[in-house]
Amino acid sequence: LSAVMDSPTALAQPFITFNGPVLIGTFVDFLLFGVLIMQIYHWRRTERYQRAPTWIHYLVYAATFFQTVQIIFAIIACWILLIENWGNPLVWASTPWASTFIPALDSMTSTLVQFFFAWRIRVLSKHILGHIMVALVLITSLMQCGASWAVSISYFLKPSVAELPALADIPKVMLSSGAICDCLIALTMVYLLLQARSKVTFKSTIKMLNRTLTSVIESGTITAVVVILELVTFLALPNTGIFLTFQFMVGKLYANVLLSSLSGNGGVGTSVNYTSSQDSHFPSTGNVLPMNSIPSNVRSSQREQGGASVQVHISKAVASDLDFDADGQSDNDFGSGKAGVGHL
Repeated sequence: LSAVMDSPTALAQPFITFNGPVLIGTFVDFLLFGVLIMQIYHWRRTERYQRAPTWIHYLVYAATFFQTVQIIFAIIACWILLIENWGNPLVWASTPWASTFIPALDSMTSTLVQFFFAWRIRVLSKHILGHIMVALVLITSLMQCGASWAVSISYFLKPSVAELPALADIPKVMLSSGAICDCLIALTMVYLLLQARSKVTFKSTIKMLNRTLTSVIESGTITAVVVILELVTFLALPNTGIFLTFQFMVGKLYANVLLSSLSGNGGVGTSVNYTSSQDSHFPSTGNVLPMNSIPSNVRSSQREQGGASVQVHISKAVASDLDFDADGQSDNDFGSGKAGVGHL
């Protein structure tokens, strides 16, 4: 009897590096899903939610829908692998059907979030290089999305593990394009904020930009780091399932980064557009600043820095970068490249 009871554990021993990552990834997936729900709850209670355009609401709800379905499939996959087939050495001979849908669902979330940040970069920079960065973000995001769907479809149609090496190039494209896209977004946002900070003289404004810069670095790079770790473990440890830990959680990270960006740290902020007579790769940028960081008695002025005239256009903004009316229209004329309503 003892030998019989010990046999399932003995048989499962070689699969610890597969079962363990699935279990850990599912736990972290649940944790991040709880954080996402709390962020949505708090965001809906803020003025930013009320004044955000309808498409932002749909964006958040679509990302939440995809991640809700994803966690259902993650639970089913975890049940098949760890409960229903515990001790069965043949369980890893084929990919569980439920897990094949996870890359596609995560890619839908990541693409929505990456498109959102591409739109934000487009708003913050009117220069041609800003447009090029937006195009690169969109291209790499679509590559990642297409490769993710190819992975899901291929693994669903050919679940046998013996056939997976022939499909290894598709996950490489999926992970590498996703990492490149996230890095482009993070680097571009950091550059825009640094450009804005270099043209500010108020200490309170500089402190606010520093906090915003830190937030962008933290939130904008976490997804890139996780995707890179997934790619590294997939390539360096092909005979294990360690990469599954990162695969299960990455979609929730994208959704949480989106909500964190929309929620911000305060209520109403200002969108500031800096223009200078000096040449700049990104001469026009907009950034989140608290209303109390601008003296109320200041309406217009022009400062000279190093012989170059610097104008700072101030406009009221909500939802991190823009100010939206109740009907979902922006207060700022971004379509014409005019973001300022006053001069500081």
